[in-house]
Amino acid sequence: MTGIRVTASDAVDRPLPVGGWAGRRAVEARGYTVSRVKRPGGGVVTVVSVHLPLEAGQRLEHARRVVAEIADDPELGRGPFVVGGDLNESVGGAAWTLLGERLRVATPERPTFPSAHPHSWIDAIFVSTELAVLPPAELDLDPAALRAASDHLPVWVDLEV
Repeated sequence: MTGIRVTASDAVDRPLPVGGWAGRRAVEARGYTVSRVKRPGGGVVTVVSVHLPLEAGQRLEHARRVVAEIADDPELGRGPFVVGGDLNESVGGAAWTLLGERLRVATPERPTFPSAHPHSWIDAIFVSTELAVLPPAELDLDPAALRAASDHLPVWVDLEV
């Protein structure tokens, strides 16, 4: 979460359990990052960045764990929050549905993967109902630079806190 007047505090990386092998390679470590952000005169918002696994069962398990850990934390569970990142599944997937039952999707529906020829919407930002989502802005970003930076297109949302 960025902005000229936004300050972030208490950024914490939290691991998520993984196990097994995907084909012939070890499964990648997974985790999520939680930060509290605030702007002068504004409220505090909990921001969560996730990168869910490729395996559907683990995606759902990780989404459940992220939601539960935030809800159970007396400080993080209060007030508005944002969850965003690479879900590695589209609308209708179990992890996406779980997040959507608790939060609303704030990013416009558009393909984000792969960046070279996007056809799947697997990256999104979800927000709690206390947050006002501003109309989406069109950014003039260089497509070649985006493809070079990541295999996913960026997602963003402007919020009023």
